[in-house]
Amino acid sequence: MLRAEETGQLSGGVDLLLSDANASTSRLEPSFQIAGIALTKEPAYVGSVTSISGNTLTFTAQEDLEGNTPDPFITGVFASGTVRATAVVAVDDGPITAINIDSGGSGFTVAPTVTIDDPDTGNDAAEGIAQLSGDAVGSITFAGTAGDNYSSANPPNVTVDSGKHFIRLTSGTNEGRSFLIASNTGTTVTVDATSLADGESDADAVFDAGDAVEIVRATTLGDAFGVSSAEVGLDGSYSAYRSDWVYLWDLEYGRYLSYFFNDGTGSKPEGWYYTGDFFATQPDNDVVIAPDEAFIIARRNANAPTLTFEGQLLLSDTQLKLPEADKRFLMTNPFAGGILLTELLPTDSVGASTSKFYPANNDEDGDLVYVLSNNSWSKFYHKTTNVLVTEVATCTAVRLNGTGGVASAYLAYPPMAECTISSTTNPAPGDANMTITTASSHSLQTGDIVTITGVKGYKTNDDNTMYVTADGNETATQGEALEIETSANGVWEVVSATSTTFVIPKSGNAEYKSGGSWNTGSGGAGYSGDATVYFIGSNNGTVAYNAKGTGTVVGGKVTAITSISAGGGYGTTDRPQALFSSGSWRESTDPNADAGNSMIP
Repeated sequence: MLRAEETGQLSGGVDLLLSDANASTSRLEPSFQIAGIALTKEPAYVGSVTSISGNTLTFTAQEDLEGNTPDPFITGVFASGTVRATAVVAVDDGPITAINIDSGGSGFTVAPTVTIDDPDTGNDAAEGIAQLSGDAVGSITFAGTAGDNYSSANPPNVTVDSGKHFIRLTSGTNEGRSFLIASNTGTTVTVDATSLADGESDADAVFDAGDAVEIVRATTLGDAFGVSSAEVGLDGSYSAYRSDWVYLWDLEYGRYLSYFFNDGTGSKPEGWYYTGDFFATQPDNDVVIAPDEAFIIARRNANAPTLTFEGQLLLSDTQLKLPEADKRFLMTNPFAGGILLTELLPTDSVGASTSKFYPANNDEDGDLVYVLSNNSWSKFYHKTTNVLVTEVATCTAVRLNGTGGVASAYLAYPPMAECTISSTTNPAPGDANMTITTASSHSLQTGDIVTITGVKGYKTNDDNTMYVTADGNETATQGEALEIETSANGVWEVVSATSTTFVIPKSGNAEYKSGGSWNTGSGGAGYSGDATVYFIGSNNGTVAYNAKGTGTVVGGKVTAITSISAGGGYGTTDRPQALFSSGSWRESTDPNADAGNSMIP
């Protein structure tokens, strides 16, 4: 499994500029762009697994505010076809006059829940009830009120709980993995076996009782690009060969499946169609794009459009499964910005076990990574040095030479040691600077990054004038105070420093009692040869990553950084990040040059 750790849960959009194709031979020479989209909806369910049997997970109903214990789910909604509906408002600032069913979905045995956005003003919101026709939603009626004060120019969104869903682990050994849901009842979810990795017989091999999970609706072609000509930013036509294409990689059959948007000007309804099915009469809008899956856009026309994708960066770790031997997988850069190859595949994700990226000293015997950039593919492999790393080294203090390049860096002070803290101040809110006193002198400077752990103290009240007991009462007696891990613990930028103190931007919550240490990095574990250190920074928004150094390894750990090339373009105020690589990534056309800092756009 590959892990992308500590991505902040932020919502936003990413603009993707598609280059124009060759105008004279656009059907023969399209421009290509790899992209992807995260899970975009708020979770439909957040809770924990009660028990597992085979591929079926059971959940316990929770008591609501009225004392009832309804089932946590509606049967069938997590593996249904997507229902799409549009509200009609005939008179501005009036009620909803109708709800049109654009797509009724499929697979329902119980009517799904309908949610209608609130009006622009007031609180007279419409309430909708879905009515089934067979296993699809045939109509949506109003439950007592059609609302009021809705805009006729911008009618409210109508959301129906439907569509394919993923269940995603948010705790436990397999935190960050996502699994497609094959079916569900009111209290159970059955995992689609195709989501399991090679060697995992069923969900019992992945989930444990008590694991925290969230259930989120899957992103489909229709969700990502739209289902009408007004929404879709790509060029469509009644003919596949006059349209832009979106390619999805089929892992099972080892080939690309291509789709185009039919604009409805021919005999078929508008929507997405597989280019290989000339006889299809209904669109494939519900083709699922997995959260760790990418797509390739083939732009066939001369103008260069911009597409916007909305999504979230997740708070918890993310994992994805590697394909089994002799198969490929198409993934997108999972971050909203350029990253280096060694960030995408960290050193501790490389190794000879089946769950890691397999190394080899050539591009024929091991796993390969292909990166698409500027319409051409580059091929990378990882040599057999530094393939037993269990902990990647870190360096959190980097100094600049004042001219926009990296001058020197260090791992820790003293090297590889936890440095002792003898006391901390307890500043009240409003004074956001805490002074840390060290047991010995140090060489920290303003702007260095330190990690503090193990500081314990006596809990104080909001203005830090009284102690707080275990039951929440205030007391003037220190011995009655609750002992806690204080707010000093964490990762901080040094605000200022003397020879035996340094200041961090944090107010207090406890009077210092005992313990505590700090460091500026770690040497990692399991290295068999010297590592490579890249320094990543920016200057006026331009990413700089060409400065690098050698991480000298002793006893399986990086103990020093030497031979630093200063690079350029880093600016002189913001300090670059030090990123440790194995030093063993190679591009197939140049097997002698380090390629770990190859940029993935």
